[in-house]
Amino acid sequence: MRRAQAALSAPEACPAILTHCEVTNYLEFRQIAGSYVFRDGAISKVPANEAEASRRGAKVIRAICLLTHPIPNTDDADSAQIIIPQNQVGRTSDIYIAAVSSGHRVCAPGYYVAMVSTVVETDDPNAEIEPALNLLGPIADMFVSIIDLHEPVADGADDHVYVSKSYDATSHFETVCDDVFDLYKRRLRS
Repeated sequence: MRRAQAALSAPEACPAILTHCEVTNYLEFRQIAGSYVFRDGAISKVPANEAEASRRGAKVIRAICLLTHPIPNTDDADSAQIIIPQNQVGRTSDIYIAAVSSGHRVCAPGYYVAMVSTVVETDDPNAEIEPALNLLGPIADMFVSIIDLHEPVADGADDHVYVSKSYDATSHFETVCDDVFDLYKRRLRS
């Protein structure tokens, strides 16, 4: 046990000590000193931060819009899913709108929340979501964010670290489900 304590307090000595002591059975797939994993008789480096585990991809703009009315031309629907096809607005990516109401217990009675998102393609991301914002009618308040999408740099086969992709611009969660299935398959392969 003392050797294990020494290993945990001296990260640079950890791999050498763990390979020669019985504590390895106890540590099977547990993180050691924040940067190594022991599994199946081998010690692997764990990504220490997001930069080591993933790479940056495209950017996504998201606007959360507070409305005091349903989206026009939706028959006063409490919720709506609208996809503006890329070719109708001269883009490479579709623009997504997802709207919910107080009936979904996400906002106060009489309010609606509409989320607009798309992949950023120009130097003026706010202009890229204008076609969707124009469909919403008057907007009481709006919160806009632009984020980098991330994807894993490895599949986890070597280090047994399984990293998911960022949420993309889609609002129907198909790609999220695909990513979860992919993570599950990768994990089963190891």
